[in-house]
Amino acid sequence: SEERDVAHEPPPLLAHLGRVRLWAVYGFLLCPEELSQPGAVELLVAVLRGMYVLPVYADYSILPHTEFEAEAKVVARWIAKKEDAKRFPGLIRESRLAAFRHAPAARASARASLCTKLSLLLSHALDSPTSLASRLPTLVATLQLTRAEVEWWVSHAGAAPKEVPLREREALDRSLFDPATVQALLRYACLLRRLVLREAPVVASSAGTRLSVARLHVLEELLSQLPREKAALPPRAELLLSELPVHLAAAAAPDAQLQGLRLNVLRLVYELSAAPCAALLRRAEALRQLLPELHRLSLLSSAIDQPQRLVDEACDLSPLFASEAKFMQA
Repeated sequence: SEERDVAHEPPPLLAHLGRVRLWAVYGFLLCPEELSQPGAVELLVAVLRGMYVLPVYADYSILPHTEFEAEAKVVARWIAKKEDAKRFPGLIRESRLAAFRHAPAARASARASLCTKLSLLLSHALDSPTSLASRLPTLVATLQLTRAEVEWWVSHAGAAPKEVPLREREALDRSLFDPATVQALLRYACLLRRLVLREAPVVASSAGTRLSVARLHVLEELLSQLPREKAALPPRAELLLSELPVHLAAAAAPDAQLQGLRLNVLRLVYELSAAPCAALLRRAEALRQLLPELHRLSLLSSAIDQPQRLVDEACDLSPLFASEAKFMQA
């Protein structure tokens, strides 16, 4: 049923977790003074415990921990609190060692789990192509997570930073980088992409029905619960939220231009996710429920008018092709 499918959908932002991790590190590298913000050092260290190579462009990558190793006076310019600045070099060293020791096993486990999930999705889709649309949010999220795991494998397979002690490098279990699961992930991703494109008319028709359900039974109900919250929103967010029912009604028309709906949804998500709305989101349940529904609305609209772009972006494995050696290994 519709309710059961929605209940089993992954959180919308989970699919972007790999990119968020990368951009968190990119952001602190470009603006290290932001490390003075509350919780910033803890966030950086948590992310760095999951990687020891940072892809930059094509097959060019850097060692992120090394980039944050600087003289004490430089670190003091980044981090205002003396105690935090003094602890920072040790935290970076510890996170590098933790990443090298534990991340390969964690990512190998994630790749194995994704193989199982993609296999089940493929089996369900082959048995019932009409179920593709109801499972599309899960499928797209799983493909995006798959892409992130393949990218991690591409950048880390064979990497052994010299800053890691020799005994740790020698003790690394190389079987954790076995390409067999990567090959399986690529195979499942290609088969699912081909199936979605083959069944595109069915997917689009079902997505259109689900979009109407979302508009009539979810979004309008949630919007009706928000009069007080709307008044407390920043002006731009309040305007976008007030105009949303108009855009939803326009999207229901035959041959509607859904790009406009997605753009307005993106604007609203951005405004609701910005710092001025943080306190309001914490206390307004309907507003918190609205965010995942907006993501879902955008995804369903893409399934109607651009299913190929939707799955192509989710399956984009161009980093794998940047390195001929890694491509041949996979």
